[in-house]
Amino acid sequence: MKLWGARADSAQAALQRYFWDPSVHTFYSSTESAGADSNYWWQAHALDALVMGLARTKDSSYSRSIALMNQALLNQYPDLRRPYYDDMEWMALALLRVYEVTGKRIYSNEARLLWRTIKLGWSDEPGGGGIRWNIRGLYKNVPANAPACILACKLYEDFGEKSDLHWAKRIFSWVEKNLVIHSTGVILDGISFRNEVGRPSHGSYSYNYGTFIGACVHLFGITREKIYLDDAVREANVAEKIFAGGRNGILRSEGTGDGGLFNGIFIYYLARLGLQPELDVASRKEFSSFILRNAESLWDHARRPGTALFNDNWRSQPIGRINLSVQVSGVTLIESCLVAQN
Repeated sequence: MKLWGARADSAQAALQRYFWDPSVHTFYSSTESAGADSNYWWQAHALDALVMGLARTKDSSYSRSIALMNQALLNQYPDLRRPYYDDMEWMALALLRVYEVTGKRIYSNEARLLWRTIKLGWSDEPGGGGIRWNIRGLYKNVPANAPACILACKLYEDFGEKSDLHWAKRIFSWVEKNLVIHSTGVILDGISFRNEVGRPSHGSYSYNYGTFIGACVHLFGITREKIYLDDAVREANVAEKIFAGGRNGILRSEGTGDGGLFNGIFIYYLARLGLQPELDVASRKEFSSFILRNAESLWDHARRPGTALFNDNWRSQPIGRINLSVQVSGVTLIESCLVAQN
């Protein structure tokens, strides 16, 4: 644990050293893009990384960075609203986690304001429900719905409003009915609608499995209905086969752009699944070993020599520019390794 704590400190320090913009108080989008425009949903996950560091160390430097970053984001994005519902969900989740660690209502208030806007993305038709991905489109997908379910659960857990739990169950039911192929466990990305006709998108991404698992974990924690835990375990096993099969148990790269975040998100929620006391011993051991194996590969093979900068491929060293999305995934993996080994 001491070893991984030191590695987490190094990874967080590299995030600050190579990506933090001290004049704007947000993160550069890459190691070579000082002054470039920030990416809203990448910033949300960078904020999440800071929260993980704060929760683990209680170091006030994280609190200061978080406060500065929150104000900078409000300056850049009034009311923190964006045209994509999933982007707002990621930000709301990060802000709510800040509240849970610090107890400061400013962050939960911002998350709840975003939640009001996010709920406007729900439409009963077409498709019998679901939150749209974009405020102007009719693509309804896992990224716009599973994180919304998690957000609704966390709001219920923190504040006890029954309407939030109703929303969580409603959203999850739509995802489970429309975006999960039950015969195989494969999770679709989403459904595009033209008039009333839906076209499923068969794209398969690791973060969709992660957020589905996260939704299951939270619903299980609230309801104690074992079906949610069973669903989470099933999808975790399916995801390991899809994304790490034939690779010695190391997740494949999901790319260096937005995809750079996908594996970190999957690992984050897999670690939280492993914390469930009701989880069977074999599954707990498998998920913990899987996370540790990936973290060891990241540190031993996918780190730039002399630094804690990481590659998107967790089996080889990075070359050239490193994107914020990729670095944040690496930080998330190492922080989650500490969670999983507890």
